[in-house]
Parts: sequence; structure tokens; C-alpha cells
Amino acid sequence: MLYFCVLDRKPHWHEKLELRGTVMNLNEYSICAEIEGLKRKLTSKLAPTASSIQPEWQIGECAAMWWRPNFETLLYPYQPPHITKPKECKKLFVVCLSERQYFAVPKNLKLLAVPLFELYDNVQRYGPVISAIPQQLSRFNFNAINN
Repeated sequence: MLYFCVLDRKPHWHEKLELRGTVMNLNEYSICAEIEGLKRKLTSKLAPTASSIQPEWQIGECAAMWWRPNFETLLYPYQPPHITKPKECKKLFVVCLSERQYFAVPKNLKLLAVPLFELYDNVQRYGPVISAIPQQLSRFNFNAINN
């Protein structure tokens, strides 16, 4: 079964989940620098402090991009043609985890593993961006391997 992992604020579990992002440096606009920056951010946010169990992040393809043309809350799955300098771009990358993965989640957050079938067409709970993730992942072929 495929899961989408999302960090959620603990006291507000009944509200809509947000696609939490992070700010990258301005010099991280090439794809290699972007992936290295994502690995660095994942390590700083979710990796345990013990060096013996540091994760080896396997960053896959960019699965989706959402654009915020101005300071409104609405995100578009495309860059509107009349916007030359969008205010924000959120990217969703596929990250393959090892069979045993350790996370260090901050105390004010909780890590939710949501099955993809629950995300599908569930705008009321997850909002338009997160509920569209199954459609955006449909171009990938996932193989489940049972040991």
C-alpha cells in the first residue's frame, strides 16, 4: 500500500492538512542543487541526531508543482500565463524510503501516513492540493515487493 507522509500540527488534527514546505536558498535553482537542498532540509527536519542511523534519502522525480501567483491562498497546478514573477512555487518530490526508516519528529508536530486511496477526491478533509496528489502520481508505476 502506498502512503503519503505529512507533518501535522498536533492540536489542530481536525482541520485541513497543509502541504508543509520550506524555503530554499536563491542559489538552489538548478535541479541538482534543488535535490541536495531537499536532502539537507529533510535531514534537518526529520532525521535522528544519532549519526549511526542517518537516513540515505533517495529523491525521485518531481511529481507536481503548484504556483501561487500573488498573496492569495489559492494554488494553481500551472503557472498562469499572465504572471511573470510568481510569489511561490511548491514542488512535490517522490522520496523512496528504505525498509526500515527512522524519523525524529518535533514534539509540536505529528507524522501522519495517509493511504493514497484516502486522499483521492477528499477535498473536504485534505484540501484541493493534497487531494490531487493521487492523480499527479498516476503517471508513475509503483511495484510493491513483499518479502
